[in-house]
Amino acid sequence: MNNTLGENVARYRKQIGLTQEELAEKMNVSGQAVSKWENDLSSPDVDTLKRLAALFGCTIDELVNGAPAAPTVKSAEPEKVDRRTLTIRVKGGEASKVCVRIPVLLLKRAAENGKLKELLGEQGDVVDQVMPMILEGAVGELVNVEQGNATVVIAVEDYEG
Repeated sequence: MNNTLGENVARYRKQIGLTQEELAEKMNVSGQAVSKWENDLSSPDVDTLKRLAALFGCTIDELVNGAPAAPTVKSAEPEKVDRRTLTIRVKGGEASKVCVRIPVLLLKRAAENGKLKELLGEQGDVVDQVMPMILEGAVGELVNVEQGNATVVIAVEDYEG
């Protein structure tokens, strides 16, 4: 069962360590408006939803509907692996605005040269473990790990360019 928008706003707000008043100040609204959102008595407008999602380090869909219960992976065409990016997002905590996108082709070459750890630091080991899935065409959220009050999400996405 998905949480309500208000429950999600409250959860994300707490994850980044803000009070209702502090969030209100950042969104240029009253504390009462934030309280109404969190109690599902009203909803933020579309522009405010965009700014909330950016502040919380999530998508508007995740804010409105809640994060998926489990990683969602689908199989795609392996031959298009060079047209994909690996995205590493940190949600919540002090690093809530961290979002790194790396072309899979670069990762493939780094893995072949044993340089993933050098390229990605701690996350290099995790990416090394999921590289076979990536090279076989896995697309979507591959890893979702909660660490303290932060969540690290590693996903593969198609891109046009």
